[in-house]
Amino acid sequence: MPGSTYSQDTLAMEKAKATKTSKVLFNSCVAGFIGGVLLLMAFCSPYWLQSWDDTASPFVSMGIWEACFYRFRYPRNQIDKLFTGCNPIWGTEYRELREWLLQPWLMLVQFLMCVSFIFSFLSQIFDVGLLLRMPLERILRFEYRLVYASFIMKTLTAILLFITVCLFGGSCWDRDNNTFYKND
Repeated sequence: MPGSTYSQDTLAMEKAKATKTSKVLFNSCVAGFIGGVLLLMAFCSPYWLQSWDDTASPFVSMGIWEACFYRFRYPRNQIDKLFTGCNPIWGTEYRELREWLLQPWLMLVQFLMCVSFIFSFLSQIFDVGLLLRMPLERILRFEYRLVYASFIMKTLTAILLFITVCLFGGSCWDRDNNTFYKND
């Protein structure tokens, strides 16, 4: 079979080279998938902030979507109700506590985590297309653009996660702004 227009390789050899993924791309996509799984675990985890057993506090733990209490009595509540267990912050159980629990910094943390979650998994969709080389014509035509778009989204994810962790870490212990230390 004669060589192709651009090289001396046969068309079959060029097609085999085009469908093969480079090791660097493969390793970076695997690292992105591992990061995506860890991001999913952090997104769903109720252990962003946790109380020690020795404190005898009614607060047990808190994530960005869930809070856990043991026999907590909200002072501003007109009904004498004890809150026990883990429930979603946006659920019906903590409806009376929602305004008290959801500080502006926590809502910003939730928003930034949602945006970083979306960017991370959109970039992983691009990575799957790059790894599987499907559809081959489009991947070969737009490969550099797809890699660049995936890089930009993963960079934005890293920046947003850094801001999120700094914001949560800096605000959760602030006694002036903290949900669990306010004197009501």
